[in-house]
Amino acid sequence: MQTIPFKKQYDFFIKDFKNDVHSNEYLKGIENISKFIIDKEYNSILSTCFPTIQKNPKIREELIQSDTINQAFDDFDVFEKIWTNYPQLTSLNRKKVELNKNFIASILSHLEIDKVLLSKEFGLTDFSIQEINIGMGDVHQEGKSTTIITFTNETKIVYKPRTAALDLAFGELLTSFNNFDNSLQLKSIKFIDCETHSWCEFIENNPCNSLSELNEYYEKTGVLLALLYFLKGVDIHFENIIANGSNPIIIDLECLFHSTKVDYFNILNTAMCPILSLGGFENSAVDASGMGANGDIKMDKKEWKWTNVGTDAINLEQVHGYIRASSNMPSFNGEAILPQNYLGQVIVGFDKATNWIQ
Repeated sequence: MQTIPFKKQYDFFIKDFKNDVHSNEYLKGIENISKFIIDKEYNSILSTCFPTIQKNPKIREELIQSDTINQAFDDFDVFEKIWTNYPQLTSLNRKKVELNKNFIASILSHLEIDKVLLSKEFGLTDFSIQEINIGMGDVHQEGKSTTIITFTNETKIVYKPRTAALDLAFGELLTSFNNFDNSLQLKSIKFIDCETHSWCEFIENNPCNSLSELNEYYEKTGVLLALLYFLKGVDIHFENIIANGSNPIIIDLECLFHSTKVDYFNILNTAMCPILSLGGFENSAVDASGMGANGDIKMDKKEWKWTNVGTDAINLEQVHGYIRASSNMPSFNGEAILPQNYLGQVIVGFDKATNWIQ
């Protein structure tokens, strides 16, 4: 099995991207610029190129004519013929790189414009970037997605390519409830709304430090469940809630005020309550809810995945997918604490919120 130095032909697409990144002052904290770009773009280009290369006999014949497969993948002339003969393939790759390049450029532009606000709200003083993780959520608007930015001082913030008006309104709702019942202080996420985009604090997944914090966590969960029920919020599955000490934090509120086709809306529609549904390995029942999902769960549905990446044995295969849930579940003494023993606390919180709403 030989390593493929997928390099020269790769530069065909990312040359301008590399130049732009090299010249940006905020990215000087990234030690290896080339690796940064490759990490962001390699799999994207790979997923477009290799199905064509593997399935098309003419392309494979051109590669095989080289002395070795290793030489072929390091031979710009070979790939230049491919890019020339298959212009749509070239166009797709250029488009992918261009979208990500433009998206990162827009983030950096907004960072420059919003520096004063970011300093005031999050205490940032050094804006040198160590890492940019794009694609941390659904992709919208030509490749834009939630992005986590890590600065060289290890501070993290989240960039969202949308307004935070709904998030801020929900935060005000939580504040109103906290004023009504000061026995619980529900945490809301800090946001800076810039209309076309927004910034918010990065929420860490932290354990509870005591049994009383666990009780508090599940009581707050009951409050949030009642508010979501009242606002017809859906899609609060395990990926959209983070256990932050004694605070359950909902990190994606795009699905409030949901219009449902059923005659009534119940708490199960929120996807927050534990509920079993078919779809696990060999059609077993699984729980993907915000409160109930826990651990690695093998799914029956298969997904496409690259195997043997970086070698001449690279292949696109269908493998069983997994639900990997951990951040949504409160923990104590190194163990995830399931909600079954805390239903009383959930009900108490739910009642408090419904009494306030009434």
